[in-house]
Amino acid sequence: MEVVNLETVIDGLHSVGPSWEKRSALADEAGCIDAENASDIREISAARLLQPNDFGGAQASIEDHMRAVAVAGEYCMATSWCLAVWSAHGWMLAQMPTEGQHEIWSDPTNLVSASIVPKNEFRQEGSDVIVSGR
Repeated sequence: MEVVNLETVIDGLHSVGPSWEKRSALADEAGCIDAENASDIREISAARLLQPNDFGGAQASIEDHMRAVAVAGEYCMATSWCLAVWSAHGWMLAQMPTEGQHEIWSDPTNLVSASIVPKNEFRQEGSDVIVSGR
């Protein structure tokens, strides 16, 4: 299994970036990125930066992840946001049991989006806010 390389991803982002920039206004109007942008992210493995090496990811640092997100943002903020979510949620998946990781990452083109439901409770007591829960 080939492991993702940060510099290759950064170079790939710069390569596809000009086409994203041309479509960025359309993304803003439509409220979603062009399917080609998502395809580019898959092709250059940009969302796999925080994925563990064991599954072909770069297992990069959060700083490296943010560097890639910033490069994407130079061309299209909406695509940059999607990249940030897909990559960060891939990191969340890395915290799950190995069996689940195998199921998702057996296809290296999968992009991960998660829904998070906090189990906290907030209540106001005077000018204070009390937070409890897990």
